[in-house]
Amino acid sequence: MSKEAVCVSSVEALSVLLKHLQEAEAIAAKELQEAQERHLKAQQARNATWHRYLLAVAESARQGALAKADACQEQHGQCLKEAERHAKALAILLGQPDTLEAAA
Repeated sequence: MSKEAVCVSSVEALSVLLKHLQEAEAIAAKELQEAQERHLKAQQARNATWHRYLLAVAESARQGALAKADACQEQHGQCLKEAERHAKALAILLGQPDTLEAAA
C-alpha cells in the first residue's frame, strides 16, 4: 500500500470514528436530558408530598386551636354564671335592695 492509500484509508477510518462519536454524543445528550426530566419530576413529587404534609400539620394545629378555643369559651361561660351566682348571694347577704332588684 502506498502512503497516499494509507492516508486516505486513515482519513476514512477517522471519519467513520468521528461519525460514531457524534452519534454517541447525541445519545448521551438525549439520555442526560431524560435523566434531568426524571429528576425534575421526582423533585416535584417530593415537593408536592412535603406540601401535603405541611398542609396536614397546619390543619391539625388549626383543629387543635379551635378545640381549645371552644373549651376556653365554655369555661368562660361557666365562670360568668358562677360570678352572677356569687353576686346574687352577696346582694342577698348584704340586704341591698338595689342590688337585689338588679340580681333578680
